[in-house]
Amino acid sequence: MENKSRLIHLLDARADRLLFTYRTQEKAADRYGHWEKIRKRLSISLTVITTSTLLTSIAGILLNEVWGNFAVAVIATLATGASFSGEFFDFKSRIAEHQKAAVEIRYLFEKYESLISDLNASAVSDEEARKLRDKLEREEQNILLTAPRTTTKDYNKAKAAINNNEKIQSSQKEIDSRTPGRIQ
Repeated sequence: MENKSRLIHLLDARADRLLFTYRTQEKAADRYGHWEKIRKRLSISLTVITTSTLLTSIAGILLNEVWGNFAVAVIATLATGASFSGEFFDFKSRIAEHQKAAVEIRYLFEKYESLISDLNASAVSDEEARKLRDKLEREEQNILLTAPRTTTKDYNKAKAAINNNEKIQSSQKEIDSRTPGRIQ
């Protein structure tokens, strides 16, 4: 029984780390999504301003024709830069990579949870559970080797999300309360 409890504890600790890694990948995807949204809005706004003849007219009246043309040229350059930055930074593919990694990590997390549940219910032997654990460790290593890197900011946001109860699963008490016929 002592070995079983240690194995469950180890599996639970690994599942917790995966949960944290999953949340960190989600926060990284959110961060790139935020930057892509800003880039799009800036690009659209600057393009609208640049193509507006009103801007040229106002700048020509307030400044003079040379400075008005210069202002329009600067804004046009910024608009072009905002458009090209989308290609250069490729936020969309970074978002997709982090989301893909998060889904793979979440699936692995659920496998750990299932194994813990099966072990608690004695549906698998300790030896079988160890073999499954080793297989899960190899899967985890393969996923983490290909997962995109995250930043300290992503890590801190994930930590805050988990600590502030931005949970991704129900507590055992919540599950028990919704399960018909469950002894409470």
